[in-house]
Amino acid sequence: MDILFPVIMAVPPAYSDLPGGERQRALSRYARMPLAVSAQKAGFVLPVDPGKDERGAPRPAGGLWWSVTHKPGFVGGLVSRGRIGIDVEEIVSVSDGLFKKIVSPAEERLFDGDRWLTFFRCWTAKEAVLKATGRGLGGLAACRVAAVADARRLALVFADTPWMVEHFYFAGHLAAVAATAKMAMQWTLLEAPAEERSRSELEG
Repeated sequence: MDILFPVIMAVPPAYSDLPGGERQRALSRYARMPLAVSAQKAGFVLPVDPGKDERGAPRPAGGLWWSVTHKPGFVGGLVSRGRIGIDVEEIVSVSDGLFKKIVSPAEERLFDGDRWLTFFRCWTAKEAVLKATGRGLGGLAACRVAAVADARRLALVFADTPWMVEHFYFAGHLAAVAATAKMAMQWTLLEAPAEERSRSELEG
């Protein structure tokens, strides 16, 4: 069985001082650090600047697929020989309207337990699958949870194609990795680099 090496890394506090647009760009650049660690752990050599297509989806490079995610507190990256997607979200309460938009009644019946955890398991899983397909949120209606294996694993279907998703819980957050085949996961959670970076360095 193939092994995937998803890597999650904490974001240094200095990033929170950046204005919105600059912060997003800085986080996107910072997410390349866990991406590089994932490639190293898997024994892959990923191009320094793997490209994206016209929709902004990661373009396979050197026979490798890659995916990143970035949120205010954490970023993540993953490299694989097959299509993959990674997402991370903080587990918080959401409105009933948003819950119903993401989780169908049939999907909700598959889960036991906390309502917000159900939402974020569905949301991160679907987001990871949509990233892997390169479709983005425009494909949300074609993505559904088909089965719940356990507290960490889900089966999804997107446009008649089955996907496997594994979850990782940490620090009030939930991360998800989607792949088309069942794979072993070796998750890595890293602290932010010890050295503080200046605002000019962050803004690049």
